Amino acid sequence: MEVNKNDSFVIFRLPNSKEIFQVVGNAISLDLNLPIPTNVFLMAPFNGETHSYGIPFAEQKLFDGIFPEPNNFLENTFENKGKEHYETIVQMALRQMNENAFKKVVLANSKTIKKNHLSIEQVFNSIEKAYPLAFVYYLSSPQTGTWIGASPEPLLVGSNQNFTTVAMAGTIRNDQESSWTEKEKIEQNWVELYLESLLQKYHLPFQKTLPFTYISGKLSHIRTEFSFSCSDQSKLSEFLVEINPTPAVGGLPKKESLTFINDKENLERTFYAGFLGLYTNSNIQLFVNLRCLTIQEESLTLFAGAGITLGSDPEKEWYETQNKMNALEQFLS
Repeated sequence: MEVNKNDSFVIFRLPNSKEIFQVVGNAISLDLNLPIPTNVFLMAPFNGETHSYGIPFAEQKLFDGIFPEPNNFLENTFENKGKEHYETIVQMALRQMNENAFKKVVLANSKTIKKNHLSIEQVFNSIEKAYPLAFVYYLSSPQTGTWIGASPEPLLVGSNQNFTTVAMAGTIRNDQESSWTEKEKIEQNWVELYLESLLQKYHLPFQKTLPFTYISGKLSHIRTEFSFSCSDQSKLSEFLVEINPTPAVGGLPKKESLTFINDKENLERTFYAGFLGLYTNSNIQLFVNLRCLTIQEESLTLFAGAGITLGSDPEKEWYETQNKMNALEQFLS
């Protein structure tokens, strides 16, 4: 891979595919409210008010098998806030929910560990095999830093004017002898209703599946898939901007829950829970940036979140974030 001529690259594999591709180029800043360039690999942050970035490319090539060493790092210093901090902000959220400030908020957690002797090739190959239905990637650019992940959640995927988006909520370990609780079913239904209202707002007739259990590695989620058609590229771009962040990673109502996150979470999410993927005239493959980590010079930081609603148990929600981070951390040693 000719990384010396370009400052950015991404190596990725689409869900349910065996082909691994690579894109190399010079990353640029993008305003998603303006027309998006053709043939670009997008990476958008959780907070839509900050810049998104893209790697324009002439073509996507099959991966040549050479994994470059990471050399782009975020300047952020991520701190391990710990169990007590996380449970405290969950309790704060529950108090505000009791006052009807909002009905759901997704609170993120992070874990920073020493990098030691990290083999990108080994990590990528391991998660690629463990998550055949996920979007698996390794990306590095001066603007975004270096990331690796295996996202189970499509944001907007499709081609030839036919697209799919999903509502996904709830998390349990596959080895748990339990079924979905009423809390998790209600939370999933809220995400469904939000997507329905947004599709109706943009006059996009849709069909949807019944909710079903979706298995991603050692974790399972409740998932509903929405399919729709759209031939208007500008309308599709507006829909994309508004859908990010979804209630599955932000909350409901959107404005109030995001205000709480910005005021109380005390975590710089950067590109965690944003989205990334291919954006071309004929093919859109965009995924929520979940099950991911960012690589620093001497450390790695993993991210995960849990949906908080009335009835949430702060300790259980903390353990949910740990289970999600452990799903990726297991491949780092």
